[in-house]
Formats: sequence, C-alpha cells, structure tokens
Amino acid sequence: VPVANDDVDSVDDASNTATGNVMTGSSTVGGTAGSGVDDEGADGADVTGIVNGTGTVGTSLTATGTYGTITIDADGNYTYTVTASSYPANASETFTYQLTDGDGDKDTAELVINLGDLITPPTVSVEADANGGLYEDTEGSVLVKVTPSGDDQVSEIQLSGIPAGASIGDVSITAGGVLVDAADYSVSGTAPYVVTFNSGSEPTGAVVVTLELTAPDQSDADLSLTASATVIDGSLSATGTSGATPITVDAVVDGSEVTQGSASGSDNAAIDLDLTLSLGGDSTTGTSVPVDPDQADVQGGTDTDGSENVTKIVVTLDSGTLANSAGVAYAPDTPGGTTWTFSPADQAAAEALVAGFKVNPVSGFDGTINGTITTTTVDGTPGSVELTSDNNTDVDSYNFT
Repeated sequence: VPVANDDVDSVDDASNTATGNVMTGSSTVGGTAGSGVDDEGADGADVTGIVNGTGTVGTSLTATGTYGTITIDADGNYTYTVTASSYPANASETFTYQLTDGDGDKDTAELVINLGDLITPPTVSVEADANGGLYEDTEGSVLVKVTPSGDDQVSEIQLSGIPAGASIGDVSITAGGVLVDAADYSVSGTAPYVVTFNSGSEPTGAVVVTLELTAPDQSDADLSLTASATVIDGSLSATGTSGATPITVDAVVDGSEVTQGSASGSDNAAIDLDLTLSLGGDSTTGTSVPVDPDQADVQGGTDTDGSENVTKIVVTLDSGTLANSAGVAYAPDTPGGTTWTFSPADQAAAEALVAGFKVNPVSGFDGTINGTITTTTVDGTPGSVELTSDNNTDVDSYNFT
C-alpha cells in the first residue's frame, strides 16, 4: 500500500516558479531525507492525479490554483507557475495529489506552495536640478528618480502634467549610477511622457531619468508634475507614484520698448510727443541679470501670460513742462523741477499714459526740446515663488526730441 506524505515548497523569486518531486522530496523544504518522502509500497506507485485545495482527486495531472497553475507527472515531478499579477503578502497555495500502486491502492497528500512576499511598489520622486526650478524661456533639467525594491526591474516610467506648449529636449537615464544605453529604451508622447525599457533590458537599482524641459513660451506659470514607475519580478508587477510635485518656473523679464513717431509744434500749444510704449522688442541691454550660463540673454521676447508690466515711468525734459493728452501740465517731482515720476496701475494704464504725453514749450522758445523716458518693467505672477529676484526687473532709458 503506498503512503503519500505532505510536502512544502516555495516560489523562486527570480523565475516565479517552484519545481520539485513530491515522491522523492527533491527540491522541497524537507528534501530527500525529510518527512515528505513518499513510500511507493511493494507494488510501486505513480502519481495519478492532482487537484486544487483538498477536494476529491481525479485523473488530471494539472490544476489551477488561486495564484498559479501546477503540472505533475507520474513520477512526481511538478512545476508550479505564478500567473497572478499580484497577491497578498505571505500567500500560499495548497494542492492535493494522489498515489496509486499496481494493485489500485491509493493514498493522498498535500503539496503547499508558499509564494513569499508581495512585490513592492517602487519609490518615485520628481525634482528640478540644482537650481531648484526652471527659468522662463530657458531649458532646464527635471529629474525623475525611481528606487525599486530588491532585484525588481523597472519596466516603464511616466511623467504627467507637462503642459501644452512645453518642449522636451535631451533625455538621459542612469541605473545604479551607470548610463543606460539609449538603444535599451524608447520614449514617446508628452501627455504623459513615457519611457519604456525593452524586454530583457529592464534595469535594476536606482534609476534616474533626466529630462531637459522648457516651459511654455513666455510663461512663468509653475508646473505640477507627477511621475509613476512600474517594476516587474517575473510575471508580477507593481506601480509607484510620486504624487503631484510643484516645479517653480521663475519669471525672466523681457523688458519694454518706447518708440517715437514725429513730434513738432509751436511754442503756443502743447506738442504731442508721439511716444508708444509696448512690452517686448527690448532694443536696450537694460539692467536685467542673465540667470543661466547656457543662455546669455533671455530678454527681447513678448510677454503672453499677463505677468509682465511697466510699473514705473520717469520722464526728464531739458526745457518745457510735461503735460497730459489735454495739455494739462503734470506736477514735477520737485517744484520747478524737470523730472516727472509715474506709477501706473497696470500695463494698459502705462501704455495709455505714455501715448498721451505732451510737452508745453516755454513761451518764445525756438529750438529742440530733448528728453529721456525711463521705464521699469517687472515680470512675475503675484504670489508665485521665485528662484531669484535678480532676473525679474528691467530698467531701460530712451531718448526723445
């Protein structure tokens, strides 16, 4: 009469399989000298069936469990393969197999497969480079960092939240501090931006993706980026996410421009200076400090997000008095002085103010009146975080006659 004894085995973490022999105990926890070795009896015995759980054993030599499948042959050799993409921590499967000897005598025993720990989602983070953020109209680095558990492999990384109008330049990836060959992965899309590693080339260890990113043109709106990464271990997979991460986009002022048409008249009426103030097109160097050594000057564009305004206007004349569009004289900064300072409420007010400037000549004056208009342009969304204030203000002076 055959005697079948219970066996225990564990899934190999790398292959997600468990193999062994229930009759000899080979590759089981007990081994060939353990309590799981079966006694075939005097007539010899074969494995004639296996079933999931502890139910009645039929003649099938395959069974499907909760998390995987098992096949077994007449000699007791079995292979269990995990098919589930996830399972609880410390999960296990129980199968019942049957021995039958030459006389038809039967006995059953259990084979327990321990699946081990659940695959762990990776740790994922997003951050800007050493600057701590990006600068308007300037390419900068954004890093996605992924730390998998143990020998889990990183199969895919996604970065979401890149706004329309932003551009992505070069990308580089390191794994364990070593540069990953660009032939080992592909990149696609911007919403989200996806890095997919080739099958068989999925890296282990800490993975860092460095993207060269430029925010939408002429915008200092801060970004909110979210990264996710998927790791695999055999047939198992798990995904971790960074959550929404704010990335500061520091405003860089473009400056303003003052142009003059034709100004002439007589000494008995206010003369229209024919000045036009506009944002962008800055033809002067100004006092703005460039912020990125790779991009010497980011001035000269035209603000489009409404964050840039001329906040101060100073006019000086070498003769006469400054007047408004109706010819009414403005009060100078000091009585009898030749300098006038204005603080317009917004850009529209600044442009209207300059467009209305006139000069009242001194009675009997015959000649050329010379003047200078100095504008202070400030860029930066109120309440937004700035990396530095050095690049937010531009002061320009223009001469007129």
